[in-house]
Amino acid sequence: MEVRIERAERRDLAGIMRIERASFSMPWSRWAFLRDLLSRHAHLFVAKIGDEVVGYVDIWITEEEGHITNLAVSPRHRRKGIGSMLLKHALDYARSKGVKKVWLEVRRSNLAAQRLYAKFGFKAIGVRRGYYTDTGEDALLMGVDLDEDRNPLPVQGGLFDEEAGGGG
Repeated sequence: MEVRIERAERRDLAGIMRIERASFSMPWSRWAFLRDLLSRHAHLFVAKIGDEVVGYVDIWITEEEGHITNLAVSPRHRRKGIGSMLLKHALDYARSKGVKKVWLEVRRSNLAAQRLYAKFGFKAIGVRRGYYTDTGEDALLMGVDLDEDRNPLPVQGGLFDEEAGGGG
């Protein structure tokens, strides 16, 4: 199974949307992904096996900061390292663009995703209360400093309801 990561194109949207709908209770719209394909700040990458889209990652980059807005792998291709490949690609790409800090939100209940992010040095740095409107679930805010391996982003006053502390 050869997996390759490449920049997403319009023709990849159908595969992205299949994975999005299978992965999230509040899937993004096709328009949201199209907007990101056209934005100079968003960088959408797909993992492919042959011509099949099996995963994707979306990272917004503004100056020295990156925000991973979405990452998903097709249910039948999970637990094969594709999520790790996508995350590594996004972080390497961000680093190549001069990004110093990357952050993301993840459901508190999504322990598998939290473990993946921790493997890449992300630390819990805050909580966004009621972030997921479908269930009212909190989002754990996680961040990584690309300059200093395995250090969390600084929490700035007023940004979060509470500091999550070190672990997750």
